Amino acid sequence: MILKEIKEDLISEAELIIYQMKAAQINADFETVNDKANTLNDICRKLEFVKHEEEKLYREFDF
Repeated sequence: MILKEIKEDLISEAELIIYQMKAAQINADFETVNDKANTLNDICRKLEFVKHEEEKLYREFDF
């Protein structure tokens, strides 16, 4: 299912960003931390959208 693949890609991207944020924190690069936090928020919004689309499909097809 394409939504599942999109969700998996977004989660993988989020995990990578979290590691990048941790590295930036260690180096006290707070501008990068803030940029990564904004990107992470965008990914969370996309994941929320995918979740709603999945729920809509389940209701539509009565899974």
